Amino acid sequence: MPLLSRVSRLVLIAVWFLIAGNGYAQQPLRWGADPSGGAPYVYNDPSHPDQYVGYEKEMVDALAAAMGRKPEFVPSDWETLVSALQRKSFDVIVNGLEPTADRQKQIQFSKPYYIFQLALTVRNDEQQIHSLADCKNRVVGTLGNTAASRLLQQQGIPSRTTPSHRRRTAIWN
Repeated sequence: MPLLSRVSRLVLIAVWFLIAGNGYAQQPLRWGADPSGGAPYVYNDPSHPDQYVGYEKEMVDALAAAMGRKPEFVPSDWETLVSALQRKSFDVIVNGLEPTADRQKQIQFSKPYYIFQLALTVRNDEQQIHSLADCKNRVVGTLGNTAASRLLQQQGIPSRTTPSHRRRTAIWN
């Protein structure tokens, strides 16, 4: 085989690898989250309801830029985030998903980017509820499959959860 032919083939192979590698870098960074959780994390922009804004969106935008990729948001229900990641519906979950022992058996977690605390929230005019113990004979609204829902269950406090697409209003009514 002539030297020029071998060099041409090597150049073609190298160009192919460069294109293939560059193509991977150009693939979007698909991220999943449930926008119904609301502000400040990821939610519909009130001025442009077809767009999303929030802390987690800004974080993914910066991460994607550092990776040389374009971010692509894939809205998902909170209850199906883990299974959607396993189905490869998106590359990462960026939605404050707590690293429970059960979830850690199914998926990998990064170092936390947000440290949360549970808080009991009541109306300003509420005079009978001062602690979680005061809720023993009441129904508490919470998001399903969260640290809060698990705590309520452990404490034997009745709770009401709603499907994620109705979260913003149904729990608080």
